[in-house]
Amino acid sequence: MTNRERALNILHYKPADRMPAVHFGYWPELLVEWAEQGKIPAELAENNYDGSVNEAKLDELIGWDFNWYRCTGTANHLWPGFEPKVLETLPDGTQRV
Repeated sequence: MTNRERALNILHYKPADRMPAVHFGYWPELLVEWAEQGKIPAELAENNYDGSVNEAKLDELIGWDFNWYRCTGTANHLWPGFEPKVLETLPDGTQRV
């Protein structure tokens, strides 16, 4: 069973071979700290973002199955998005959009 199949089965209350170990991304500051402490190679702390090659390498090193972003894909927002519209400008200059 693939990670995607496993996650979708769980979300649809269907049987899965096991529960996946999933994360939602890494804080860049934490990766730098881990690298300084010698817990991870310094190159894995650089250019590490959702869906990156370094993120996949770090997942393997730590033992995560996947990042939720890679399982669901990139189109997880409204399309088309809402056009911003200023509803009101308040006396202090702030706006309600």
